[in-house]
Amino acid sequence: MAFDSLDGGGNVDAALTERKALNIIVTGAAVGAGPAVVSALTKAGHVVRGIAATTAQAHLLRALGGLPIYADDARAGEVAALVRLHKVDALVDLGSNEANQTVVNMGWDAERLQARAAALAEAAQTGGAKLLVQVSHAFVYGDHGGHDDHGHGHGHHHLIDETTKPQTGGHPLLKAVVKAEKAALNIGGVVLRAGYGYGGHYSGLKQATDSLKRGGLLPSGEGVVNYLAAADLAEAIRRVAEAQPHGEVFNVSDGKPITSYQFVAALAAELGVITPAKLPSLVNSMMAGKPLADLLALSAPVSIAKITAALGFTPSYGLSAGLADALLTWRAAQAG
Repeated sequence: MAFDSLDGGGNVDAALTERKALNIIVTGAAVGAGPAVVSALTKAGHVVRGIAATTAQAHLLRALGGLPIYADDARAGEVAALVRLHKVDALVDLGSNEANQTVVNMGWDAERLQARAAALAEAAQTGGAKLLVQVSHAFVYGDHGGHDDHGHGHGHHHLIDETTKPQTGGHPLLKAVVKAEKAALNIGGVVLRAGYGYGGHYSGLKQATDSLKRGGLLPSGEGVVNYLAAADLAEAIRRVAEAQPHGEVFNVSDGKPITSYQFVAALAAELGVITPAKLPSLVNSMMAGKPLADLLALSAPVSIAKITAALGFTPSYGLSAGLADALLTWRAAQAG
């Protein structure tokens, strides 16, 4: 695998440490993993402009060292104009990353997901961006069995690598994700199939935390799936933006697939509350609602060997440390 920015010997370290400042635009910059991405890229010396929807989001981006810009990221013309104006090296599309979690149904709009991806691919191409980085979803592989009824977690399941073809089963959301990925890959973009995200700016995680504190119940599933702390997704994006591995697909997660019920249990443990009981299947499905109930039924533990070998990515956060970091973010906000 020979990436354009690596030297003849494939020296990953040189490509990622002898960096030059890049001009980067990030969509979804103030929600979900967005703040972690903006922070990581600015700390690495890059000029980061984040698309903001409100004044509060603009203030947050400035506090993180980013520059807020305003545009409808579903309009190719608006984004292309910004890409051209700022001579953008990398357009980072965080897309529906805030909804990419398993604790609260944040809602998924398959048609908008696909339309946004097509618009941003067009914007990157017509605006002259050197690279489009699209954050996609590890659940795109569909259901590969491996459901865990005994709480064993990772270590007992076949890990799926990027050579595996997604199995959409005709599901509208999975079909939309596949088409969105094709839009990026058709122009030489990079696709990151990210595990379910969590961090201090995921509103779904905050809702779930508040519910657990009140003694509430959360839907969950027995499929073995993938999780990823916002800071680790940010590090993966930084490495991709700097190495420019055009046309590649990478799985990215914490490398330790577990069930969503185990995720809920870990969150309860960090909060110091009793782990809620597993819900009967019908109640669980009704609480989750579509399409979260459909996602909770999937099992697709992924391998991150490719991104580790190609870009030197190693997750820094285990689940406990990542959740603790999210709680610290909320406490700091309350104290401020």
